[in-house]
Amino acid sequence: MWFGLGNPSKIVTIAVGVLFLVLVNTMTGVRSINPTLLKAARDLGASRLQIFMKVILPGALPNIFTGLRLGAGMALILGFITEIEATKAGLGFLLWEAFQLMDTRHVFVGVVTFGLLGVATTWLLQWLERVTCPWIQRSN
Repeated sequence: MWFGLGNPSKIVTIAVGVLFLVLVNTMTGVRSINPTLLKAARDLGASRLQIFMKVILPGALPNIFTGLRLGAGMALILGFITEIEATKAGLGFLLWEAFQLMDTRHVFVGVVTFGLLGVATTWLLQWLERVTCPWIQRSN
């Protein structure tokens, strides 16, 4: 309620809800980097920026993308919830209003739209991961 009713409260709620998912996955990715690679980069004279850009970031990117995919799903859920509780507009609000009015057709349209948003976001993030992390071997 500190941020009132409307977009600021939605943005803060989603940001706080997603922040820890992405942060924990990023920290896990950084911690999983082989210390031998860091030592080799230091021994070969790499600067801190070079170590970050050439060793740490590429090593943590797969975990970062995992956090982003989890965060995208959580953002959709939190967006739906905050639109029900804190606003009088948005897809979540329309879906809830249709549910309360027993307008089955609009409920299904809202649910399918949320589903399509989730699938599209996941596909986009998977494509970005394939483009930015070509060294990862994926099993299909």
